[in-house]
Amino acid sequence: MRPSQGKVLSLLRDSGGMSRADLARRMSLSAPALTKITAELIDLGFVAESTQAPEASVGRPPVNLGLNADASFVIGLHLGPERLSAVMTNLVLETRQAADVSYGETPIDRDGLIDLVVACVEELIAREKTPRTMIAGIGIGMPGRFNPIGEIGIGNTNEADGHHHPFTALLEQRLGIPVQYDHNAASIALGEIHFGAGRGRKRVLYAFFAAGLGAGLAIHRPRERATSIRAVEVGHISLDLDGKECRCGGRGCLETELSEGALLEALGKISTPPEGLVAAMMDNEALWAPRYAKLLQAFTIAVNLIVPDIIIFGGHFGTAPDAFFEAIRRDLPARVLPELRDRLELVRTSFRENASALGASALALERFVYCGLGGRMS
Repeated sequence: MRPSQGKVLSLLRDSGGMSRADLARRMSLSAPALTKITAELIDLGFVAESTQAPEASVGRPPVNLGLNADASFVIGLHLGPERLSAVMTNLVLETRQAADVSYGETPIDRDGLIDLVVACVEELIAREKTPRTMIAGIGIGMPGRFNPIGEIGIGNTNEADGHHHPFTALLEQRLGIPVQYDHNAASIALGEIHFGAGRGRKRVLYAFFAAGLGAGLAIHRPRERATSIRAVEVGHISLDLDGKECRCGGRGCLETELSEGALLEALGKISTPPEGLVAAMMDNEALWAPRYAKLLQAFTIAVNLIVPDIIIFGGHFGTAPDAFFEAIRRDLPARVLPELRDRLELVRTSFRENASALGASALALERFVYCGLGGRMS
């Protein structure tokens, strides 16, 4: 997809439909130039014309252009420590197929993981019965740190070479489909800003906790039709230099007090209770109050530095009771800079299932269809 075509598609995605004249104005293009681009997209099946009933009985009915959401598909993969989650979605992030594969605690090397991913992708394509040429790309979301040369750290491996491999290049060779990867929280933030609870906002912070506590930031620049993303290590804000040692090498990080493992240990449980981790903690004021105070402290720092329009809470936050959101909407705005208080939104994620895989699909859509991925912010 060329950048000019991607920009047209992103405008149609965000608007729900638009006339050629409006598209030309929004893109600062001449009518002939815009007509040529849209004609190509109609021929490719990505755009369809629709006529509206005229308000008067005379004259030609206006013609709008709309996005054909099923013109192409992408596949999103979440590679976690013990399992692979995958979804195939259309151009508006609607799930068409999903799969979940566990590799458990058995060590898996690079080639074994690639075999697993390839088999999963092939299964999704076969189930959907779609031509391979309709798969625009694959997105991968993973926890952890990344470098810019196509290598991914694989957490569950028995290879002793630093756990980094040219994973995406090898996967592209095997599948013949382009691959883009990024941090899972950053990818989910991208999905939320275009397809979820963050639609219409320019700066979206997605925060979650599961095995760890992390966040991702998406910044949309409408004039450029581009979105930049990055991971935000809010879980590794050190709040107590004499606190518990963290897996990052620091001490007193928020994650040492507010993560799945930390809360299960505090509750004396080995698995998440039916009511959810946050609800179980909130039922015990002595356990919850000091952790909630640290949560407020860390997110006050994050908001003042990052200036998001909205914070979207997922993971175990996403299953928290309404009382959690009532409390944080009351308590967090009062702590941030005065000019941010009235406009800061705090909401529950719109992605309840397969959030990381959906985020990875959004990553693939932005990179290979909408051509608006502005790169990772340094």
